[in-house]
Amino acid sequence: MMMAGPLTPHEIVVDRLVSEALKLLSQASPHSIKVIFTNFLSLKGHPLSLLTQNKLINGLMQWTHPGGPWFAPRCIRRQALNTCGELFPQGHLTRKLVNYCFRVLHPHSLL
Repeated sequence: MMMAGPLTPHEIVVDRLVSEALKLLSQASPHSIKVIFTNFLSLKGHPLSLLTQNKLINGLMQWTHPGGPWFAPRCIRRQALNTCGELFPQGHLTRKLVNYCFRVLHPHSLL
């Protein structure tokens, strides 16, 4: 089991910035959301704490499904999935497979 040690000052600042950016996503326009997702790509290669990684993955994955609470358009959903794939490549194929399976099983596609 991997234990997380105390956060460094750099990790605390990055965690706070990620938290605030994720809060802004619920109030932003679609164009602003795409810009925020693009800015998240600047975190690639930086050491992130496990807490920040978990917040970022969960925040991005909320935007990848077609239902509520935000009802994001397809371009936003695709941008969120691509951003998550760029930042965390170790699970990219699994996330895409799950996304496509749920798209096939969505009741709207059966009508």
